[in-house]
Amino acid sequence: MRLARLALEAALATDGVAGGDPGRPTRWQTEDRGEMLPGVVATAGAGNRFDIDLHLVASWPPPPLHELARAVRSAVIDAAAAARLGGALGAQAISFGDVSEPRGWR
Repeated sequence: MRLARLALEAALATDGVAGGDPGRPTRWQTEDRGEMLPGVVATAGAGNRFDIDLHLVASWPPPPLHELARAVRSAVIDAAAAARLGGALGAQAISFGDVSEPRGWR
């Protein structure tokens, strides 16, 4: 759960990410001590590693999504290393299911 929370926090701190996307119905979330972490799913993988799937909402105006995904991936790797969890981080999948509405849009 620490790795799932860390990955989501790193993604949300990346410029261009507006939030986590839990999906409809909510299927992309992880529960940590009664708190739901929207947009992140951690799965036990090979070799005591955990694969992280991030389902995110891009901010408006959206930057090129492939560049944003690269920045998120880098932020997650750096955060895991700083927390001494880099050895536990497996594969990462990053998707953008929505773009936040621009301010004042109706």
